[in-house]
Amino acid sequence: MFTGIITEVGRLREVRPIHDGVDLIVDAPGTVARLSLGASVALNGVCQTVVEITPPAFRVQAVGATLQRTTLGRLKPGDSLNIEPSLRAGDELGGHLVMGHVDGVGTLQAMAPRGDAVFMTIALPADLIRFAASRGSLCVDGTSLTVAETEADRVIISLIPHTVRNTIARGYRPGQPVNIEVDIIARYLDRLLGGRPAGKGPAVTLEMLKEKFS
Repeated sequence: MFTGIITEVGRLREVRPIHDGVDLIVDAPGTVARLSLGASVALNGVCQTVVEITPPAFRVQAVGATLQRTTLGRLKPGDSLNIEPSLRAGDELGGHLVMGHVDGVGTLQAMAPRGDAVFMTIALPADLIRFAASRGSLCVDGTSLTVAETEADRVIISLIPHTVRNTIARGYRPGQPVNIEVDIIARYLDRLLGGRPAGKGPAVTLEMLKEKFS
């Protein structure tokens, strides 16, 4: 489990093809010190298992299913990566509960400075947009962010300068794919309420929730 608070921006040193996947060797001196073999670490929001540690780098193995569902298969040596080690008991939960299980890939449409902030527009897959809500949480490339607005099939997120400086967001360009993980609470509520499509059927009410949980 993670919080969506990026602790380091690492660099992809090498990509090695393996059977049904790739080895990713990542330079991350600030992260290596708290890793151990078998530990979980999120790379651009994708939970991976550490299989080798050679300071200042570590190695993970991304299998075919992961490469197809996320952006990890598009990485090349020299690319920057958002990195977060798994949450430890007693750690501060500064963002929101993040599982590291990417739900889909969105497309960055625009990065627009407004004063000190940068407003980021992302188009979401049709099956994920219903999980986005104004002032709700969304994990983008492993970063816990708050949705400012929703518009049809896209979300608008305001990034503060600290987030831009300390994540890979500083290098974002229009058209770039980004890993998306929706809020886990929203996903479970959707499951309990029968997966009602956005805009279909009656609005969810307190009475409906009480009936489901009674």
